[in-house]
Amino acid sequence: MTMTNNSTNMLRKLLEVIAGFSELVIIRFSPTGMYLQTMDVARTGLVDIRIPASWFETYKCPSDVDLTTSLVLLVKMLGCIEGGQRAWLQHTEEKGQRGWDLELSGGDKTFVKKFKLPMYDLEDDLLTIPEGDPDTDFVMSSARWAKTVDEVAIFGSVVTVHCGEPGTTLSSQDTTHGVKMSCLIGLEDVDSYDAREGEFTVLFPIALLQRASAARHAACLGPTSTVTVHITEDRPIDLVFDLGDGAIARFVIAPRMDDD
Repeated sequence: MTMTNNSTNMLRKLLEVIAGFSELVIIRFSPTGMYLQTMDVARTGLVDIRIPASWFETYKCPSDVDLTTSLVLLVKMLGCIEGGQRAWLQHTEEKGQRGWDLELSGGDKTFVKKFKLPMYDLEDDLLTIPEGDPDTDFVMSSARWAKTVDEVAIFGSVVTVHCGEPGTTLSSQDTTHGVKMSCLIGLEDVDSYDAREGEFTVLFPIALLQRASAARHAACLGPTSTVTVHITEDRPIDLVFDLGDGAIARFVIAPRMDDD
């Protein structure tokens, strides 16, 4: 497959965000595109990214093939790209030995750079995320969602999410000074909103929500980009960011149990 300079830099920044969850990643290449999945060490946050074949400048993959490699090293390799260069990733198999080659080439007065990607064996396989019927489901500007999460994070490490008739409220509290912040995402603030009757509250670690929201900054998404938020009582929150051109970044974050 081949990526342009801009696409390579966007993917590199996105992988930097994902590296905050885990050092290793499973990447599956299929005839329809690239599928990436990883989970943090505590197994409380799952990252699931799908990029269709049409997103790449050129793409050819006759059958499924997996690459388990280091996110940190892959980010460093992609960071070596220069203006006008393209990134070429190729799966090789010679004398029964499988490998992955990355080449950065093209452009004026630039050097061709070639890398051999490290490969690792993991017992974990790609997980299938069950599709359910969320209690609360809404679509809104990903920029406004990310800004709200960042502001709530100023005053605490845990975000309390309350879903009810007026909308969804995000709140946190400074345990040192007792300062509490809350922000209501009302029906007029979203593109669509669907919720069951009744109210419920669920807690989430704010740091993981912030890492997920950082995906939109990494992907350089414009003001019209959206995030779909699925919230279910006592279940993980499911955030789906639209990366454009059919690509999505999905983050599933487990709730934090209340000490009380």
